[in-house]
Amino acid sequence: MAIKHAKRTRKGRGFDVNVCGRFLCPDLKAKIEAKTREIAMELMGARICNTLTLKISLVATVVSGEEYTGAVWTGCDGSKTSKTAYPIAIQSGRPWTETVRTLAHELCHVEQARRGRLQYRIWATDKKVHVRWDGAEMGKLQSIPYQTRPWEIEARAVGDRFSKTA
Repeated sequence: MAIKHAKRTRKGRGFDVNVCGRFLCPDLKAKIEAKTREIAMELMGARICNTLTLKISLVATVVSGEEYTGAVWTGCDGSKTSKTAYPIAIQSGRPWTETVRTLAHELCHVEQARRGRLQYRIWATDKKVHVRWDGAEMGKLQSIPYQTRPWEIEARAVGDRFSKTA
């Protein structure tokens, strides 16, 4: 299957994907870059992809002491964000289908943030991270169980879908 790459715009911007990690072989790096472009283009389309810079790091441990296999930083700017660079961490040494599942899951969060569907904010009143999902205030992030967060449910489904075609 041919991979469609976003074309560069007149301003010289384009879809920038950088994969890095210790002991990362060139073949795996190219494979992850290609899969990232394929998934991102399907989720977001060329218009959004042309504004993105993704730095994907393959790391031994994503979050120390936690069971995460990936993470993306979308920021805590709420609806004011104009963020275009997203660092993504993916646990290294996992089977290819699991790497694709995690990559697609994290790219789904990038799509949710870029479209304004997922917004994190630090409230001045309590200095806690609050979440807005699809225009509705959801409350404090830490008070919403991970498995029931609607943005996580959607991202898990996206990860599952892409891992089947990995």
